[in-house]
Amino acid sequence: MLGNRNNNPRIYGPLRAIAELKLTGFEADIRYHIYSEASIFEIAHAIIKETTRDALDSLGVAPEALPEFDDEDEYATDVVPEDLPDAFKHPEKYLPESVCERIIREEYRHPEAIAALSSYLKEMLQYSIDEKSSPDAWKGLLALRIQGVGALPAFAELLELPHIKPSQMTKTLYLMRTIEPEADIRHWLYQATEVEILTQLHNAEPRFMPWLDLLAARAWTLSGDKPATISALCAATAFRTRGLPGGKQCNEEPILRRLPRILAIANTSQSLDCLQRLDQIARSGHEYSDYKPLDLEALATSREQLPPSHAISASQEEAICLLQSMRDEVNGPFHHLNLKISHTSVLFECSLTGLHLHGVPQESESRAQIDCASEAEAIHLAKSIILESLILGYHIKTK
Repeated sequence: MLGNRNNNPRIYGPLRAIAELKLTGFEADIRYHIYSEASIFEIAHAIIKETTRDALDSLGVAPEALPEFDDEDEYATDVVPEDLPDAFKHPEKYLPESVCERIIREEYRHPEAIAALSSYLKEMLQYSIDEKSSPDAWKGLLALRIQGVGALPAFAELLELPHIKPSQMTKTLYLMRTIEPEADIRHWLYQATEVEILTQLHNAEPRFMPWLDLLAARAWTLSGDKPATISALCAATAFRTRGLPGGKQCNEEPILRRLPRILAIANTSQSLDCLQRLDQIARSGHEYSDYKPLDLEALATSREQLPPSHAISASQEEAICLLQSMRDEVNGPFHHLNLKISHTSVLFECSLTGLHLHGVPQESESRAQIDCASEAEAIHLAKSIILESLILGYHIKTK
C-alpha cells in the first residue's frame, strides 16, 4: 500500500498507523509521498502529504531533512544536461517527469543517466499492479529508450519486478523492441547455432527478450518438433505471459501475436497444452488482462497452410517482399521484410510502419546482409527465411 505512486487515499491508513504507533523501518517507503506530484484540486493529496510529514516526525526525522518543495526551477529548465541524472536525487526541487523530459529533449546519453532512470522507474513501477490507474512512467521509459542498447539490461530489470502491472510490462517489452534495429537481430539470428537460439529462448539475455518470436520461428525451422525445441517454445511463452498479458498493445505486440501460431504449427501435446493455457488466460476476464481470446480453430489449420519446403522458391536477383499486419489489413502496425539474393549473399531489409507508441517514430527501417560460402547456400538461407516468415504470419506480396 505504501508503494502506491498515484496518491491513492488508502495510503492514509498505513501512514496514520506508522505515526501513532511509531513503527520503524518505513522511512524510505514513505518519504516519496512528501514530494509526489499532486493536484491542488484534491484535498486528499494535501492530507497525504501532511500525514507523511507527521509519520516521519514521529520516527525522529528532522524537519530540515525534509524541506518544502522549492518550485523556482521545478521543471529543471536551468539544469545543465550533465547534472540531470543527479536531479532525480532532489525531489524537493525538481519534478522527476520534467527531468525525464529534459533528458529526452537534450538527447542526453550517459551511463549515469541509465542508472538514475533505472532507479526512478523501479520506484514508480515496483508495486504498480496494485493500482487501478498506473503512475505515469512513460516519459521515464522514453528517456531510458534514447540511451540505446546499453539501457537494455535496465529495461530487463523492470520486467523482473514481481508486482509490475501487466500493461506496464507490455509497454516496457514493446518499447525495448524499438531500440536495436531488427536487421541487427536477424543478422545474429541467421548465423547462430541451434543451441545458441534454444539457450536464448530458455533464458533470454536482455538483447533478445523483445525478439522471442523471431527466435522461436528460427528454432522451429532449424529443428522442427524436437523435444528440446518444443520445451524452448514453451519456456518463451511462460516468460512472456508471466503476470498476465495486459495493456491495449498486447494484441499487437509481436511476441503475443506470433507465439500462439508457432505453438499451433509445432502441434505436439506439450505445445498445444501451452496454447490452451494462453487461451485460458485470454478468456479469464481478469481485470488486468486485455488479451483477446485466441481463434483456436484458425490456429489449428496453420501447419496445413504452410507450403512444403520444396515449394518455396528463391532465385538470384529476385526481390521477395513479405508483409504482416499486427491487427488487420487497414490498421497497423505493418511489418515488412524484403529479401534479395545477390551471388553468395542474402540482402534483407526490415521496416515497420504504422506504429502507434507515443514519442516513438511511427516508421523505422534497417538493412543487413549475410555472406554465404556459395550461391546454393545463399538460396537455401533465403528459402528458410521465407519459411519462418510464413510461420510468423507474414504473407508474400504479389507484384
